[in-house]
Amino acid sequence: MKFLKKSSKFFFRLGLICLALVVLTVGGYFLIDGVCLPSEPNFEEANPPVLKQSGGTLYCGKSWLTQRDGIWQMYLEGDPFLIGYTSARMTNGLMRSFEGDFIGIINQKIPSVVLRKLLREYIVIRLRHLPDFIDDENKLELLGMSRGFTDTHPEIGPLYDRLEDYHAAHDVSHFILDLLPGVSWNGCTAFAAWGAHTSNGHLLAGRNFDFDGGPDFDKDKMVIFFKPEKGYGFISVSWPGMVGVVSGMNEKHIYVSINAGSSQDNRNVGTPSCFVARKVLQYASSIDEAVSIIAKEQVFVSDSFLIADGNSGTAVVVEKSPKRMGVRQARGDWLVCANHYLAPALAQDPKNLSFMKNSSTVNRQKRMEELVSGAAGKMDIFSAAAMLRDRGSDQVNEGGGVDPQAINSLIATHSVIGDVTEGILWVSTGPHQLGEYVPFNVKDFGAETHQPLIPADPFLLDGRYDRYMQNVKRTE
Repeated sequence: MKFLKKSSKFFFRLGLICLALVVLTVGGYFLIDGVCLPSEPNFEEANPPVLKQSGGTLYCGKSWLTQRDGIWQMYLEGDPFLIGYTSARMTNGLMRSFEGDFIGIINQKIPSVVLRKLLREYIVIRLRHLPDFIDDENKLELLGMSRGFTDTHPEIGPLYDRLEDYHAAHDVSHFILDLLPGVSWNGCTAFAAWGAHTSNGHLLAGRNFDFDGGPDFDKDKMVIFFKPEKGYGFISVSWPGMVGVVSGMNEKHIYVSINAGSSQDNRNVGTPSCFVARKVLQYASSIDEAVSIIAKEQVFVSDSFLIADGNSGTAVVVEKSPKRMGVRQARGDWLVCANHYLAPALAQDPKNLSFMKNSSTVNRQKRMEELVSGAAGKMDIFSAAAMLRDRGSDQVNEGGGVDPQAINSLIATHSVIGDVTEGILWVSTGPHQLGEYVPFNVKDFGAETHQPLIPADPFLLDGRYDRYMQNVKRTE
């Protein structure tokens, strides 16, 4: 009997302890949300426009959405709230699929529910001061989006906060990877060439955006023209729910693209890099203005920004960390950007040197330099596409394989080529950069450009890609 009494007391106390832990965990969960989740901007739109459809085009106020040659083409005009709201109303169904796809990837990579909860709380705490680093106009765009989208995942958190956090997803993921020693990741490759190096003297710039975020980011990429109340109009290549920029060009013929970097510098939080690139396109009309904008921003991860100016006919790479910045000039009439730093300010950073040793960035840099250098005097949009589609050695390119160290490792969600002098941006159709590149005009976004399509890669058309995909499925 004494044993039973002692046992019952033990299990009673154990139950109380477990109950207390549950209460503290749940209470802590709600306490973190209550303290750390930012409040929405105080704004109400009196009469938001109604969604209408005519033919194959959706209209919402002055904004519209259609499809052109397999790519979603969207025009956004108005005050910040309207730009966000009309974008959301027209892409509501797409956003539902994108968010589901993105969450599915996270669940696949982190199968533990407990770990996902802990990751969520880490992000909530880590980004609690994120609104302090986002401009008011961008906050109002995100607010408009939160009012226009249907919230299909309220269990994760308020939609406005999720939209803010999604814009910092690149920064958070690379911050976490930077904390892990010896970890490498596939990265983007970009270039610019001009003057005597190109066939017509025009400034050409191109990049692969290598992002393994799920099939929808490749299949339903969007080319968006923003016409804001302030600043310049610009084209951005991205996806639904995105008002930041990773690749784009403005009406002043300034081109920008972002490549991730690695350094030992860090901040707890800062301006997401996509908003830095967005500010460049909206407010810069020269390389000097673009560099000045980037220099003033307080970022919290390391990145490189390739800036090209169609008016001066030159380009630079701005290498930026949370504490340092270097501007890499071209030695001649072309330059290449992968994912490591070369300017003196950051070239000897220990993390940068480690990343150069443990990733594909040096191989991609060398291969692109080899290809660009070999095209002296004859580079055009077609040879530029061949460079961005390069899958490694001649043996790999002729066969059905893919070199994981290659410029094209078949994970790009978009690839772009810009004639920055002319103001034309060619954007790849899927899969990856293998389909046709479709031209868009920054001066007259809705009109035909009278520029040629860049044909699809023979690798896609002659059966090698299908055989490659069959091999991938067999090894999964």
